[in-house]
Amino acid sequence: MNPGGMELLEEMRITDGMVISNLRAFYDEKEGVLAVADLHLGYEEVARQDGVYFPKVQKKGMLNDLVMLLDRYRPKAIVIDGDFKHNFASNLSQEWDEIKEIFSVLSEKVEDICLIKGNHDNFIARILPNGTRLPQERRIGGITYLHGHKRRTVKRMGVKETVVMAHEHPSVMLRDKVGAGVRLPCFLWHPEDRILVLPAFSALTKGNDVLRTGFMSPLLKEHEPGEFLGFAVSEIGLMELGRLGNLAVPDQ
Repeated sequence: MNPGGMELLEEMRITDGMVISNLRAFYDEKEGVLAVADLHLGYEEVARQDGVYFPKVQKKGMLNDLVMLLDRYRPKAIVIDGDFKHNFASNLSQEWDEIKEIFSVLSEKVEDICLIKGNHDNFIARILPNGTRLPQERRIGGITYLHGHKRRTVKRMGVKETVVMAHEHPSVMLRDKVGAGVRLPCFLWHPEDRILVLPAFSALTKGNDVLRTGFMSPLLKEHEPGEFLGFAVSEIGLMELGRLGNLAVPDQ
C-alpha cells in the first residue's frame, strides 16, 4: 500500500544530521551513533506462559537487521534505548540466551554499547557482562537518549535539547481509497520541541495507534499526537505522512 503516491525510501534525513531508517533505527550522523529501542527479547516465552504459542522467530530477524544497520552506518556507538528484554518479573531462559548472543555480536562490531534502562529491564544486569552500566539516560553530543517511561522535562537550564525516546511503540492506521487498512509502526518527530519517538524494533510487540488512543508515555502527556510529523515504516520503505493532525482518524 502506497497511500497518495508517497515516495518510499530506505532512509530519510528529518533534520540536519538526524537520519531515520526503514529498519526502525535512528542514526546521528554528527556523532556516529546508531539507536534502536524496544527489542523485547523473550516475548515469545512470555506469550507461551500466557497460553499463546508461536515459534521463537524475532531474534533472528532483529539480529539480521542489526548487522545490516551496523554494516550500513558503521557507527562509533550503538544505543539500545530501553526494553532490551520483555519479562518484568525475572530473567527467562530465552532472555538469557538471546541477550547474550546479541550483545556478543554487537561487541564484535562496535566499541561503545550504551544500554538505557527501560521499564521492562528489571534484573537484566545479571545477564550482562560485569560492570555494564544501565543509566536512565545518556547525552551524546547534542542528543539525550532516554526510554520515556518516566516523567521528565525536555528542557535543561532553559535550553531546549534534542531527545530521542522510545516506550510508546507508535503506530498509525492508513487506509486506501476502497477502505482497506493497514496499521504501521512509525517514527514521530516534533520539530519545534525536538523530540523523536522511535518505533519498537520488535515486530511482535503491538504498536500503540496514537491517533486513536493518545500517548501513554508521561514524557509526552503535554503534547497531542497531531503535533508530530509521522514517518511510517513499511516492508517496502519509509512513508512521510506529514503532521498526524492532518490524517483522518479511522473508524474503529
